[in-house]
Amino acid sequence: MKYLVGIILALTCMPATLRAQDAPDLQTPEARASYSLGHKLGSDFQMQGIVVDPDLLLQGLKDAQADKTPALDEQQRKEALMELQKSAMAHQQMLKNELAEKNLWEGKAFLNKNRQQPGVISSTSGLQYKVIEAGAG
Repeated sequence: MKYLVGIILALTCMPATLRAQDAPDLQTPEARASYSLGHKLGSDFQMQGIVVDPDLLLQGLKDAQADKTPALDEQQRKEALMELQKSAMAHQQMLKNELAEKNLWEGKAFLNKNRQQPGVISSTSGLQYKVIEAGAG
């Protein structure tokens, strides 16, 4: 029974230990700013549909800060960034097209439903209106 209690106690403490190892030490302003910058970059990349290898991103950052010779020459880096930009732009265009199609269908559905409302008049051009108060002039 003593062993069982000890095992259960050890197992319940394990997740906290694992979380403590994964949690970054954010005690200094530099540490907090560094973490915040990394989180912002990651969020921005995700939102824009940009897929990067975090290990290679970090390696490039470390190499630049250490003034090491880059693993890719300047032309290769430019080409890689241009390819990344094209990919991100294509992703954004795809999202815009999907949203435009969704909005078109929702707009048509609204007009079809609105057309059936009492007092709604549709012109030949598709304009819909409702006379709230008839004018005298």
